[in-house]
Amino acid sequence: LGAAVETAFFFLQELGRAILVIRQSPHEAHFLARIAALEPRIRRACTFIYAGYDTIIERSSKAVNRIIIAAKAFGTCGLVLHDDTLVATARKLIAHALTRRDQDGVFIEKGGRDSSYNVVSIYFGQVLALHVPLPEFEAALPAAVAWQLTRIKETGEVDVTGNTRTGVGKEKSYTGQPKKVNYNEVVLALTFYGLVHQDPAALAAADRVFAYSHRQQ
Repeated sequence: LGAAVETAFFFLQELGRAILVIRQSPHEAHFLARIAALEPRIRRACTFIYAGYDTIIERSSKAVNRIIIAAKAFGTCGLVLHDDTLVATARKLIAHALTRRDQDGVFIEKGGRDSSYNVVSIYFGQVLALHVPLPEFEAALPAAVAWQLTRIKETGEVDVTGNTRTGVGKEKSYTGQPKKVNYNEVVLALTFYGLVHQDPAALAAADRVFAYSHRQQ
């Protein structure tokens, strides 16, 4: 059950966000019927992950980014379906995620800090906050971002020293390869934060990371 719930909310968080973007775009009318046809299926999928709420807490609390991704699924799909219960569940998950930070406000991943997954939490939470007001989460971001900026070298490389999950050979991806820093999500997280908070240091770091990642391709 746990793996199925996790797979479902990973899919739903992207679907819900995509539908909300379409609804706010000039293309809403073109996709109206197709979205309406999907809504009963989205409803069944949300009922499934809602029934697995305790499983999400149990399985994902050690990797808090997944709690935030689940919150994004509930929040965006809740707005798609006009379901206040799902949106409230998103807020509940975000509140739980905020308890999974260390003394300096860094999001905890498997008992410590990780310079890739910390930005996953920052990024996905910020995307959800574009649609669902999350003042407590927004208030927690400066500390998490401040630490993240200390992990960005002048070259744009993300420092993986001491990471609990990525870049140090501790975990493997679905392909069997050691997990690496997700440079795209580092760029997106810092760019979102820099634009919303008018933070030039975050934007400059995002630019350095972007340039470094493209030099490695």
